[in-house]
Amino acid sequence: MRVDPEGVIDAGASGPAAPQPIGGAGLVPGLEPVGPQSEDCLVLDVWAPEGARDLPVLVWIHGGSFLTGATSPSIYDGSTLARDGAVVVSIQYRVGPFGFLDLRALGGAAIGAVTNPGLHDAIAAFEWVRRHIAAFGGDPTRVCAIGESAGGGVILHLLGAPGRAEWFDRAIIQSGSTGRTFEPDAAAVIAERCCVLAECAGARDLAAAPVDTLVRASVAVQADPHAFAVAGLMPFHPAVDGDIVLDPPSEAITRGAAGGCDVILGVTRDEMNLFVMDAELERARLVRRVEKYLGTTPARATAIIDAYVDDLRGSGRRSELIDAWGAIYSDREMLLPARAALDGLVAAHPSVYGYRFDWDAPPRPDGRPLGAAHGLDIPFTFGNFDPEWEAFLGVDRDAGAGRAAREISAAVRASWVAFAATGVPASDWTGPWPRWDFGDRRAVVLGDPIGVRADPIGERAVHLDAR
Repeated sequence: MRVDPEGVIDAGASGPAAPQPIGGAGLVPGLEPVGPQSEDCLVLDVWAPEGARDLPVLVWIHGGSFLTGATSPSIYDGSTLARDGAVVVSIQYRVGPFGFLDLRALGGAAIGAVTNPGLHDAIAAFEWVRRHIAAFGGDPTRVCAIGESAGGGVILHLLGAPGRAEWFDRAIIQSGSTGRTFEPDAAAVIAERCCVLAECAGARDLAAAPVDTLVRASVAVQADPHAFAVAGLMPFHPAVDGDIVLDPPSEAITRGAAGGCDVILGVTRDEMNLFVMDAELERARLVRRVEKYLGTTPARATAIIDAYVDDLRGSGRRSELIDAWGAIYSDREMLLPARAALDGLVAAHPSVYGYRFDWDAPPRPDGRPLGAAHGLDIPFTFGNFDPEWEAFLGVDRDAGAGRAAREISAAVRASWVAFAATGVPASDWTGPWPRWDFGDRRAVVLGDPIGVRADPIGERAVHLDAR
């Protein structure tokens, strides 16, 4: 993006990314921001097919652990998705300490600081879309929020906000965690640690600190033991603020705050495999880990591990102990919370749909399977498979895997566009999707083959239910 001396904007490329750390070990390819960074980062990108008029609108919110991300990576190019019949908007929001550092405990009120600036940024983008998207051929009465990972988390927090109906009508949540919201005490710990690490005395000092100082502090706080005790490896999250976030998404959903909003919510089958760094685990260590993680007995931990090993073996997948841990970790952190969210949503509103994404990526260099890990669905959403992603996903353009991947992508895109247009996801491969219900919890499986199954999100997690 460039502004000439007369104030005319050349908008042929994405604008500057929000300030954030660059150059870490990327777990999936091609998501690092392209180009400069700036505090003047509240921009959005728009794609519309030629002759667009009154088309549904898909508003994409990128992921990145609430710490990184931008609209500029080529994987987020909305051209292909737009050609399927929608106007596609990709928004930026402040991340890390700029977007998700709660300064209330550090005297933030005295300098006019607000909690959850990143959420306010997303709201401002939705308000812009409502006012202006008709000029690009979009229908402002059919706005569908769509986000992956932290982007899905943004949507989940906005679902329960008092003004949601003014921002979007439908929502697609791809691997968005429902269990990551700071209460004020936890948020205060993160703010205090960032303040110490930035060598600042309080909110006013932090606000005046150079951008680079805050970016360095956002990296250092991830390794800080005090911060880890309350937030684990992800120190930045939305916080309960009494304004936008009245309570965590799981509680807001249960009280019916999202009623009236059509929702698709889904997960990848092996979400947390992306974050399991061990190549292998010996049994005694895994039993201790599961015992502590689930708060159970050694005997019950052993039984759970054995049940997962048997489940993996029975499904024809590799079934080493480390693979069982990846499945347990995925179910506890992502799949079971997703199923609970779907149950809570459908109690207040019937137009709720679930899915599980099943594409198997090739093993890591150490031989450890990735399976359908977190983030692998992104190219399928946008229909973008560059050589780096093709290699990562095991998609040979000219072989059966390439055809299967493109078929899944076409089914995803068709379903998302149909949902934005009508509230009912559908494609040539699935027909109209089954609504989620408490009976059999039928959901679409986006894999090879594509199909509909009873409770694919929770079927494996039955081993945890009686722990």
